[in-house]
Order: sequence, then C-alpha cells, then structure tokens
Amino acid sequence: MAGNIIMTYLLLLDSQREESYRESTDVFLKMAYAQNKERLAYIENFELKDVGFFKMA
Repeated sequence: MAGNIIMTYLLLLDSQREESYRESTDVFLKMAYAQNKERLAYIENFELKDVGFFKMA
C-alpha cells in the first residue's frame, strides 16, 4: 500500500514538470486506488482466529 502511494506521489511530481507523464499517472493512480481498496477490505475482514492459518507447522 505504501509503495503505491509513494509511486503515485512521484509520478504526480513528474507529471507537473512534464506533461507527457500525465496519462501514465492517471492510469497508475486508478490501479493503485483499486489495489489499496482491495487490501483494505482484506484487513477489515481479517479476524484473530485467521492468524492460525499463517503459522508454520
């Protein structure tokens, strides 16, 4: 999640300096938003009992 936010910020800075980065920034922003929304939904629906599935036997 943090990587998407940082990458979007850097692309936004580049697009302010160079117009050719504008479309790439828009596409990446939409993708990053969708991925972050997906991950947030996973975190919100995670329950303490699910931790056992991640422990190694």
